[in-house]
Amino acid sequence: MNDAHNGNTEEVVKSFDAVMDSLPAVSIIVPAYNAEKDIATLIESLLHLDYPKELLEIIIVDNNSTDRTKEIVNRYSVKLLEENTIQSSYAARNKGIRNAKNKIMAFTDSDCVATPQWVKKGVKALVSESADLVGGRVKFFYSERRTAAELYDSITNMQIKLNIKDRNVAKTTKYVFCLPI
Repeated sequence: MNDAHNGNTEEVVKSFDAVMDSLPAVSIIVPAYNAEKDIATLIESLLHLDYPKELLEIIIVDNNSTDRTKEIVNRYSVKLLEENTIQSSYAARNKGIRNAKNKIMAFTDSDCVATPQWVKKGVKALVSESADLVGGRVKFFYSERRTAAELYDSITNMQIKLNIKDRNVAKTTKYVFCLPI
């Protein structure tokens, strides 16, 4: 009985090791500007992803924040970079890309919350569809009094799925995965 049990355990371990060896490493890049209100929630969601922690690199790129964003980010085991030259989420994102160590990169914004399966589903779509880019669903949660930015997001991002599917264009960076060209 012990031999059969041990043999079964060894097979499970081998199978698990094979799966682990086949999973790609992912760099998650997040531009942040004056994000003290939301950044901890995002980072917590990223640290609780259903993906092997040793295969994840989380990069927060502060874009010259004047609030406590950097102080909050420094409480976590994530990489903090600073983009102080150009005031733009694009510049911050590009700095993250230049400093990422993994070929697969995922992008989200500092005011988002990642679902536990986000990376796993993104990687699965990249691999199973032989895709260069995948985008995910964005669900909006608003405070009682919407800010101008929340209103803008709700209007402009309604077309996310259609833009990616029909036009091969990712107009937003929320929940986007890509491979380098």
